[in-house]
Formats: sequence, C-alpha cells, structure tokens
Amino acid sequence: MNSVTKWLGRIANALRIPGFVRVSDYVSTDSRITVRVRCGSAYTVISVNNVDIYFDRLSGRIDGLSYGQKPRSRQDAAGKSARSDEYP
Repeated sequence: MNSVTKWLGRIANALRIPGFVRVSDYVSTDSRITVRVRCGSAYTVISVNNVDIYFDRLSGRIDGLSYGQKPRSRQDAAGKSARSDEYP
C-alpha cells in the first residue's frame, strides 16, 4: 500500500466516511472459518460462520445480528437470514 492510499484512508476515517467492501466469499484452508459479504439495497451483510451482521449501507453502523442458521450446503444457504430478501 502506498503512502497516498494510507493518507486518503486516514482522512476518510477522520471524516467518518464508511468504507467499501466487495461481495466475496472466503473459506479457510481447513474449512473452520467461512466469511461471506453480500450487499443489498439497504444493508451490507457480513456473515462469519453463520452469524450475519447487518450494516447500514449509508452510515456503516451495525443494525442487527442473526444467529445460527444451519445451511443445507455452503452454496444453497449463503446469507439466508431474517433479512434475506434485502440482498441477492
């Protein structure tokens, strides 16, 4: 990371500008940790081992949590929770 990127990041943090995340999936090599990022019209949802954390898209503040969904498979149940209609 170059010094200009770090400088811009510090300014964004000082101004409390929400950060950007990309829709993505990550599974650790030993399959103990699964992280999924999904974006909807009102929320960004980050799931870590079937715990969904809802962030307001504009403010970046945490809006809620959803626990313990037992997925049928990793692909079928990705991000399914009480607000699953909010994002694809």
